[in-house]
Formats: sequence, structure tokens, C-alpha cells
Amino acid sequence: VISADHEGARELTRRVRDRAELTVLTYGSAEDADVRVHKVTPRGLTSEVTVSLHGKLLTFTVSVPGSHYAHNAVAALVAGVSLGVPLHNLASALRSYTGVKRRLQLKGEAAGVQVVDSYAHHPTE
Repeated sequence: VISADHEGARELTRRVRDRAELTVLTYGSAEDADVRVHKVTPRGLTSEVTVSLHGKLLTFTVSVPGSHYAHNAVAALVAGVSLGVPLHNLASALRSYTGVKRRLQLKGEAAGVQVVDSYAHHPTE
């Protein structure tokens, strides 16, 4: 599973795609990605992600915000699909993943303002 959005990764894909012992799948926003990210829509502290997979559009929710998390989730989705994991299981797992402690972690809400802890610079702090 290789990103189609970065030149170094694209070079790796070119080098290994024809190797018979490997199954290479690409993902990303690039038009030639095997699994293409069409849209990432922020929804508060979650993101709705739409991809094309096997010629069909699939939309799922990632319970962490940001395009980078969405693209990581698509990489996980592609890995799971390549291993035969059912799509509904993958979508459920991605929806329930909340990220690591103290990285964009919702602590609560007061007077309509969400309080988010995003300090996770060092594991002992």
C-alpha cells in the first residue's frame, strides 16, 4: 500500500509494481491512484471521506479530524481490503478509532466551545 500523492512514493511504485511476488496498491488524491480520495469533509472533530474503490464511491467517517488522518485511514482501508476484510468491518473500525491520547482529544464542551487537548509532544508530560 503506497501513497500516490508523493513523488518518492510514486518512484517506489514504479520500481516494484511489476514484481510478480508483490501486490501493489496505491491510494491518494492523485487521479491514477488505485483507491482515489475524492473528498474529505470536516464534520467537527470527525471527517467524512469519499473514495472510489473497485469502480464505486464509498463514503465513511473517521473519528479524528484532518486530511492527514483521512489519508492514513484510506491507507488502512486499502490494506484491509487487500487482506479480504469486509468493508463494513473496516468502516466500523475506522469510525471507532479515536487517535492517540492527548492528540486532538476532546475533553469536553462548555458554552458551545469544545475544549481539545493536543499537547502530546512527550509521553511523560
